[in-house]
Amino acid sequence: MLKKEITSVLKDGRFRVLALIILLLSASLLLVSEQKYGASAKERVAIDQALRKQWEFQGDKNPHRGAHFGQYVLRPENPISILEPGLTAVSGQALYIEPHIRNVTRFSPAADETIASRFAQLSPMLLLYALLPLMLIAIAFNSVSLEREQGTLRMMHALGVSSGRLLAAKLLASQAAIWMVLLPVGIVAGILLSYLPGNGAEMWPRLGVTAASYFAYLWIFGSLCIGASALFKRSRTSLIFMLLFWLVMVMTMPRVGTAISTQIVQTPSAEEFWSDIKTDTEDGLPGDGTQTARMKRFDESLLKKYNVNSLDALPLGVNALRRLERDGYAERVQDVHFASLWQKYMQQKSLAFLGSGFSPAVAIKNVAMAMAGTDLDSQHHFESAAEKYRREVNTLIDKWDIENSQGVTSFDSRYAGNNVWQLVPKMKYVPMSFAQGLHNLSSEFTVIAAWLAAATLFLIFAARRLKP
Repeated sequence: MLKKEITSVLKDGRFRVLALIILLLSASLLLVSEQKYGASAKERVAIDQALRKQWEFQGDKNPHRGAHFGQYVLRPENPISILEPGLTAVSGQALYIEPHIRNVTRFSPAADETIASRFAQLSPMLLLYALLPLMLIAIAFNSVSLEREQGTLRMMHALGVSSGRLLAAKLLASQAAIWMVLLPVGIVAGILLSYLPGNGAEMWPRLGVTAASYFAYLWIFGSLCIGASALFKRSRTSLIFMLLFWLVMVMTMPRVGTAISTQIVQTPSAEEFWSDIKTDTEDGLPGDGTQTARMKRFDESLLKKYNVNSLDALPLGVNALRRLERDGYAERVQDVHFASLWQKYMQQKSLAFLGSGFSPAVAIKNVAMAMAGTDLDSQHHFESAAEKYRREVNTLIDKWDIENSQGVTSFDSRYAGNNVWQLVPKMKYVPMSFAQGLHNLSSEFTVIAAWLAAATLFLIFAARRLKP
């Protein structure tokens, strides 16, 4: 039975045409994405080396002026991002490290693209989660109803072929045909990824989770399609039903969910965000007093601690001491506001998922983005690590300043050189682990499992209702 169904699908002209289209699109998208990633990786290495050289050889100057010279840290790319770029185009590629203020990533690729190029954006994963279901619908929408229309369904029933066995064979045949197309694509993708810079030990487990989730996704569509073909008497009705399901769950609800989330949870404008940080830093959080009052208390504590009458008489660098105190408070304020901002982003993400009607397409895309390191959680992880590095750098420079100066020193005094800048280590960013990525996907896996169970139950229901 299964062999017969597979042979029937493979001989179907619709399958051959669609398989050829999918293979050609996949090959071209993989090639373009791989070349783009390779060029970007070389460019990033060159930029990173140039930026580090600028930092290490900025010359003699006041330590704080040297810190304000600043440096950029580049967010590393995961090779799997050639399959699912996710938020890469809009999230920024570099983050500026400087004293006093926490920054966000800048220089998003989308900002440099022409309007025409944005219309041409298409990734291999978009091809899989948007177009492959259409291929399944095209080859399976009439798989049972056509048997009924031609009279062969009655003959199979007369021969003792059960409805459950028949539908299972048709489902397995359609899945086998789809994976005959996907398998060579997957092999080529795996070979390409293994040779790209940046791949690591976690690459294959990440690809495995992504592949397993897509297997479930295609099983969901296949079960619904075979079930609809069995449940509805006419092929046209099952085709309309599945096309509407695809249109709603794949194309419409994801956008509806995003629109709902941004309306319910609104984030402050950049002007409001930074203005609030400045106000809270100067006026103080509740009960802390103004910055002037806080620094006055700090100065008095220094005079008392070292038993001197003026700041100039202190045996260490006063400016750097005061900066550490002032920046420590500013970091507290920034932590409050950034935590609130990221909480809103995460709420928007959750509401977008909820507003999408728990679309299986959204769940699958979220899994693919997480495994590629191109999702919102990965962006947050990088920015948090960059902020930690920023504080370490500024603290290191200020502590050196404290130990190598006395009293109140002019910012025009040049007493730090290249040896000081070279003492600052490069940021060694370790991306979010595979285990943490899986933990963050608990909602998505639950939804996929629920859809898988629902689609299977729908297929069983259709088998029980199937009549010749």
